[in-house]
Amino acid sequence: PLISIILSVYLIAETFFGLETATYLYEEVKNPKALPKILIFSTAVIFLLYFLFVFGTLGSVDWKTFSLQTVPVNFLAQLYYGKTAAVVLSVIIFIPLIGTAASWIISSPRLLYAMSKDRALPKKFSMVHKKYCTPSQAIIFQAFVSIIVTLVAFADFLTLLYLLVPLVLIIYSLALLAVVKLRISRPEIPRFRAPFAKVGPIVMILLNIVLVSLWTVQTGYVYIVMLGIILSLIGMPMYILIRLQTDKKFVEKFFDRISFFWNRFFVLWYGEKEWKKVVDKIEIKRCRKVLDFGCGSGFTTIEIAKRNVKCIVVAVDLSRKQLGRTMDKIKILKYPNTVLIKAPINFPKNSFDAIVAVGSLEYSDPKKTIPYLLGMLKRKGRFSFLMFGKSFFMPGFSNVEKLFPRNTVVHVKKEKKLFTEYIYVW
Repeated sequence: PLISIILSVYLIAETFFGLETATYLYEEVKNPKALPKILIFSTAVIFLLYFLFVFGTLGSVDWKTFSLQTVPVNFLAQLYYGKTAAVVLSVIIFIPLIGTAASWIISSPRLLYAMSKDRALPKKFSMVHKKYCTPSQAIIFQAFVSIIVTLVAFADFLTLLYLLVPLVLIIYSLALLAVVKLRISRPEIPRFRAPFAKVGPIVMILLNIVLVSLWTVQTGYVYIVMLGIILSLIGMPMYILIRLQTDKKFVEKFFDRISFFWNRFFVLWYGEKEWKKVVDKIEIKRCRKVLDFGCGSGFTTIEIAKRNVKCIVVAVDLSRKQLGRTMDKIKILKYPNTVLIKAPINFPKNSFDAIVAVGSLEYSDPKKTIPYLLGMLKRKGRFSFLMFGKSFFMPGFSNVEKLFPRNTVVHVKKEKKLFTEYIYVW
């Protein structure tokens, strides 16, 4: 029946997984423009070999008998040439598998290495071993993930297969969707020519959805599909956190998009009690000019402007929408002593009597940002930073004092609220 053929296509798709790993070595290839043609040609060759194998098999053995075999190739060799030939063929098949495993050690960590260089993963993954000239950290991490996945599946091939296929089809569909988006939103980017460049990926995405849906309904393995989806989603928060720490353009776009929700829900973690603690540390009454670095939607800015109307408050942020929300509040409350500036900034040294930063140092390299900010302070100027540490089981800052120059007097106080560690530094 048709449904059986479709389910067979679903499982056979695993045979073609991994062909794209050749592109992971793009930088090492002498003629990278030839890669698309190579991939298309190799896919056609694999298809032809499988077609000839199936064609020859069905002409020799009844399909019902053949479907009951756990090792079909071995069974076919034994049928034609005897037991000795079957053993020899098994060895011949096993040897290329060793090469396949070795190729994964080369290709998969190379993807982590490339993503790290593109600031989509931690810098450690782009570290190259001094002696062996390999991305050693990426290789170790890849091995760790492979072990975890194997243990999750209890080292059972069918379980691994049932977990792998829906997970890979979901990832492939997301990649295809990204191709369509990039071709529409970024037409100026150099790309490879391909037929049906926009329609083709959409068709394949719909086909993948049909395959996963039918397989789930027919087999009842809903929990495996859900496990695959969960594994995919687990990586999203980590990816966002890493990009927030490494890519300023991503930070800007991210906060532009979540500005509405940030303005309404950030107050749960940073309310009147917290912003008063931050402002109390800078002795606002004696200040004439204060920098609010990473002002967000203006909670701290408003508090400073309210406490000392003679003080000029310079509020800086990467996000235009966050600055817009700060401006709306200032207009309503009528604080003319506030200046809003979109980052990046380049103020001269000794510009401010005080500097505050709440939840913004996390989105930069604190070892560079903190000395930069302190350099803008006047002599005997004060700073007050609020940094968020461990949150929802995610790692945070440790040894905060070491982020500051040696001659800086630093006070640190830690508190906890709503599964989040607060680190007040002044």
